[in-house]
Amino acid sequence: MSASAQRGVQRRARILDAALELFAEQGFILTSLPMIAERVGITHAETLHHFGSIGGMLC
Repeated sequence: MSASAQRGVQRRARILDAALELFAEQGFILTSLPMIAERVGITHAETLHHFGSIGGMLC
């Protein structure tokens, strides 16, 4: 696997970890992609790149 692909896998894992933390803290309905992005330290656009939507995180 290339270094770029490894970074993508790691980034997806960090996003999912942050999403799960926020879901547990405040529930799915009150959690937004910008909130998840802020927790990870990335842009909202990067979360969209990796998952497309908040629902995409659940699949």
